[in-house]
Amino acid sequence: MPMEVLAVDRLTDKARFQSDVAVAIADAMDITLRAQNFVTMPVLETHLAALEVKLESRFASVENSIASAKIWAVTLYGALCMVMFGAFTANHYYLVNREDQTQVRTDQRFQLVDARFQQMDERFRQVDIRFQQVETHLQQVDVHLQQVDTHLQQLDTELKEIHALLTKRSHRRSR
Repeated sequence: MPMEVLAVDRLTDKARFQSDVAVAIADAMDITLRAQNFVTMPVLETHLAALEVKLESRFASVENSIASAKIWAVTLYGALCMVMFGAFTANHYYLVNREDQTQVRTDQRFQLVDARFQQMDERFRQVDIRFQQVETHLQQVDVHLQQVDTHLQQLDTELKEIHALLTKRSHRRSR
């Protein structure tokens, strides 16, 4: 049971409690404070900074994926244009047959591109949901911190009342 020796000394020296009463009060206060699981601002700020770094890296990877998808789509379109231009220079009968085949391939490739964009849209929706979850969690943390603050204020008031009672009692004894 780790308790502050200074707290016991103060209770015995200044409040003139017997040592077993002082140890019991210090132990009760120690148990109460440990049960609260206080979150300090530096710990919260550290967690928020880590979360911010994670989010920034994830957004950077999403932006890179979008940029590469755009480059890939433009490259695909350019390649398809070159294929079409080459087909126009060939024989008319060959051209009609190849045009149909190329159109099918183009449609398939664009369907793949559309599917990829739909996957990216779904991923964005998931990221938005995660942001909402993080925001909700941060609001819950804020509520919890407000509750902790209220509880600390109550403890402060109670300790002041105890101090006042102890001071009043010690003044009566000294008279």
